[in-house]
Amino acid sequence: HGAASEHGETEHAAGEPAEAGGHAAEEQGHAAAATHGAAGEHHDPEHEAHGLAVKASLTVVLIGILSALLLYVFKRNLPAAIVRALGPLYRLVVNKYYVDEFVNATVVAGSLLIAKVLRLIDEYVVDGFVLLVGRTGRTLGVFSAWIDKTFVDGAVNACALIAQTFGSVVRLFQSGRIQQYATFAVAGGLAAAAWLILL
Repeated sequence: HGAASEHGETEHAAGEPAEAGGHAAEEQGHAAAATHGAAGEHHDPEHEAHGLAVKASLTVVLIGILSALLLYVFKRNLPAAIVRALGPLYRLVVNKYYVDEFVNATVVAGSLLIAKVLRLIDEYVVDGFVLLVGRTGRTLGVFSAWIDKTFVDGAVNACALIAQTFGSVVRLFQSGRIQQYATFAVAGGLAAAAWLILL
């Protein structure tokens, strides 16, 4: 009987750790499930935004298709009724809020006006001044050339002509012959004596 009692206690002692291990495993399983649930509840903002964008795009496409079917297949007279009902608002949208007209009247017209003014300034002021400077320079060049040709070159040519003429005349008297020099001296002396006697 004592052995049996000891055997039962041994089994009971061996069962306690098994039960404790089972409880620990069960608690770990609950913790993992809770963690998994928390992870499942956590959402990525980018993924959510992407999903919302896709849903919004599909919704817009669907609305567009249904509107086109309604307006151009099933109710063909409805667009004209909508145009009449909207009136000025429809014309405002069709004309793109008159942005093109405003841009043409302000930016485009202003740019064309500025370009025209600049062209006139370039044509009559800048080009005119350049042409005036060019013509003035050409006139001064022609006048300077005339002065150089008439007076400077004329003076140089006159000096050369005088020197050449004087040299030719003097060369007649410088023959290198002493007899000729003596003859000129005697003739000169006689001419001077005759001039003095006659006076």
